[in-house]
Amino acid sequence: MAHTRIYCLLNIIIITFLALPYETESKWIEGTIKQDSDWVFITRFCFLSKVGNLNYYLEYPVGYGVQNMVFYYDIPGQWSSVYQRDLTCIEKVAVLLGGNQVPLTNTGSQCKTENRTDQVWYVCNGSMDFSTARERWWFVVLTRCGIPNNLTYMGKMYLKYKMHLTNGDDLLHKEFSADEFYILVIDIVFFILYIVLMVM
Repeated sequence: MAHTRIYCLLNIIIITFLALPYETESKWIEGTIKQDSDWVFITRFCFLSKVGNLNYYLEYPVGYGVQNMVFYYDIPGQWSSVYQRDLTCIEKVAVLLGGNQVPLTNTGSQCKTENRTDQVWYVCNGSMDFSTARERWWFVVLTRCGIPNNLTYMGKMYLKYKMHLTNGDDLLHKEFSADEFYILVIDIVFFILYIVLMVM
């Protein structure tokens, strides 16, 4: 009887770990944007005060014109005033404060140009720290307001991106948005309680 319970318990543990996802999307995001829009929401993350970090790898052909990565946050007059509102790209960017707009070009933002099969690409690889007085939501958006005359691809935006968003260095916080803290701890506690109940 005891051997049967242990065998069942081991099977439950193995099945539980096999069912877990291999990666979570709360900390790593990767994708390709190819749209006719000039303002595209990418992701959001709740950074802790003074320990938030974004590592990014971005690339797109120069023929799409200079695109920008912009950052809104959760104060009145910022994100809530632009998201899902009928505003132009210029009106949406006008509410940004200070350095919350990063041009993705070889003149800054840790970008360079690369020649690839008949096209020149901007390739940006860098990191940004988020230091605020309190934990706060940040919203990452890709923009290209106005249409320069020298575009190869008129009216479109294109970006391949990989981003890793973190909070500090400790195991229980680093890989989670601040609104997701303690989910792992609660899951572990309930899992242990479940095992104890199965053994009894």
